[in-house]
Amino acid sequence: MFDFEMTTNNENNTSLLISKEEEEGLALVDVELDDNDEGEDRKNDGDFLGEDGLNGSDVPTPKITKEGKTKTKKKSSTEQQQQQQHHQPWDRNPNIAPPPPRSASRPHAEYLSTNSASPQSSPLPKYELVYHAGYVLSRISFRTVLMRKWKQSFWIQYGPTSVLFFRSFTDYDDWLNNPYHTMKAREFLVKLRIDFVGDLKKPSVMGYQVTQIRKKPYGRNTM
Repeated sequence: MFDFEMTTNNENNTSLLISKEEEEGLALVDVELDDNDEGEDRKNDGDFLGEDGLNGSDVPTPKITKEGKTKTKKKSSTEQQQQQQHHQPWDRNPNIAPPPPRSASRPHAEYLSTNSASPQSSPLPKYELVYHAGYVLSRISFRTVLMRKWKQSFWIQYGPTSVLFFRSFTDYDDWLNNPYHTMKAREFLVKLRIDFVGDLKKPSVMGYQVTQIRKKPYGRNTM
């Protein structure tokens, strides 16, 4: 679970913070809501990980046959090429939280984006810029922060300095490979975008700071 703190030069933002008395009152509330936005698309979350993704390394996955002998599952040349494309000199841990494999429909989506998409359609994001990906429990919206409810989100590292959060893996796949989305519709799928370098150009942002890890009460539980 990540907890980002953004430092701004707007002192009025402090009025939006929950006071100590309100925080103690919210600590007594442990509400579980049945959100309507959690549909069938979440059932496929995690499928992209596979055996190699769970291992998080280039070590071939051993496979036990019926005879009891162990065979090594070697990676295809396509998977090796995709990994080489994502290896960058600045990336010290390229094998940790690897990105999802390229979708089989990606070439067709690129063709449609170039030849058949409407003028209002936005360009497809570059798959080569997705360096890392995974799942995390997050509280992004005001509702989840107020109700103190953690929800699973799908995140990616897009480019060397940006982290994008999506409601589900399905939303990420739609954002990356749908050639008919307008820019507004494509950005709507991104629930949170953090650019640790680009955001510094905004007049209200001075930088980001990682807070210390500490325990917090959630009803009868402590996280």
